Amino acid sequence: MLKGKLTCLRSLERQDMPTLQKWMNDPELTQWLSPRFHISLEEQNAWFDKLLVDSSKMKMLIEDMEGSAIGLISLMNINHKDRVAEFGIYLGENRFIGKGLGKDATNVLLRYAFHDLGLKRIYLLVLEENDRAIKSFEDCGFKREAVLRESMFFAGRYHNQLVMGNLAPEFESLNQ
Repeated sequence: MLKGKLTCLRSLERQDMPTLQKWMNDPELTQWLSPRFHISLEEQNAWFDKLLVDSSKMKMLIEDMEGSAIGLISLMNINHKDRVAEFGIYLGENRFIGKGLGKDATNVLLRYAFHDLGLKRIYLLVLEENDRAIKSFEDCGFKREAVLRESMFFAGRYHNQLVMGNLAPEFESLNQ
């Protein structure tokens, strides 16, 4: 378990799958994510089974300090040779959005990735119009690096995605 000031990050358990399935079937949440279609509990459990044997992914449940599940945070495409990984996060419970919990969880995972895993660079993809997420990522030290033009299709049109990156030395200087 990794602890921050406002959140705790813990390993996923099979009993968490109904909660994740509920979140993934929430159209307000999944407009910013993929998949953007209904998934069954069986599909959610199959996803978990694959995750258990995939060393290139680390997904953790975000809990508030009272132990309530509030979201999921991830390192994906972990490349130990190049010391790079992709970052992902979502808060599945709307009542926790805008209270600093996502930033706290992000900083906890970045600290772990840079200090304990020895990674050098963490990057992410975010929809260009997701202003709240972009602001939060910038507050955690991510910088805009590129635009992937018309790379995601939903709601009847194509959307741009930003590539954002955070380097270990920049994270350290921001958090001293």
